[in-house]
Amino acid sequence: MYLLLTLSKFYYPVRGSGDILQRQAPSAKGRISDDGITHLTAITDLNLSNNEIITDKALKYLTKLEHLNAYRPRYISNAGIKDLTKLITLKLASDDQKITNRVLRNLVNITELSLENDRMITGEGISHLTNLEILDLSATKNNFDDHITCFTNLTHLSVCRNEVFQGIGLHRLPLLTHLNLNCGAAVRDDHLRPLTNLKVLTLRGNEIITDDGIRCLTNLTFLNASYEGNVTDDGISNLTYLESLYLISNKGVTNGGISGLINLINIHIGSGSCPSRVTEEGISHLTNLTNTKWEPPAKWW
Repeated sequence: MYLLLTLSKFYYPVRGSGDILQRQAPSAKGRISDDGITHLTAITDLNLSNNEIITDKALKYLTKLEHLNAYRPRYISNAGIKDLTKLITLKLASDDQKITNRVLRNLVNITELSLENDRMITGEGISHLTNLEILDLSATKNNFDDHITCFTNLTHLSVCRNEVFQGIGLHRLPLLTHLNLNCGAAVRDDHLRPLTNLKVLTLRGNEIITDDGIRCLTNLTFLNASYEGNVTDDGISNLTYLESLYLISNKGVTNGGISGLINLINIHIGSGSCPSRVTEEGISHLTNLTNTKWEPPAKWW
């Protein structure tokens, strides 16, 4: 039996499966309070994103929680989260002292952690979470470079819009296969180049990574090089395992650059803010293509 409860500021559904009744709560804020959920002890998934009602009091009863979204809830603090030791996935974001490193001390079972836009959690605060497989450090303000090597089980990492993370220890993450370096990421070519096990790389709007950083990543099956001009034919021509390629408003890749990418199944070219240099004639010989689109891709993460 599985039960998901969403008490976001913007969306209030209670969903279930099996013999759990599916309900849609009234949209008016304040209808669901602590007293309304403390008896729902079977809940495993709780979304409190931007919630302005629920407090630490309610969380103390929800000891079976495995998935928690605590993205800037008004009344949730360390006291409410620290004893939820069954948590597997956790999303945190705070810009005050209510949720700090202390909240993570006992949550050693976490395999997926999102700190997108968080201002309080530091590398030291998460260094003991050695079971982490998925980590989102997008737009965080603290530097995690000194502790990233603690996470040898990491497979997915996002540092989108992160201007402080340099990626110095990325080469010591042997299982890393998915890396998000979208807009504003500070990782440079020399720290990306050794990551030859990468399968998925997103560089949407990235202004730092060049051909020199990607040309050796020959195991890539997915590359998003949209809205940037530093990745050109020279960078992608050897990436022959690519199956999905996004080139929306890419100014550097031409028909010649994709001519050898015979394993391509999906290509997204859309014109965006400037015309693509890849044309329909250029993709006509790629016989494995089953999906050609001209609009922006969905977020992979």
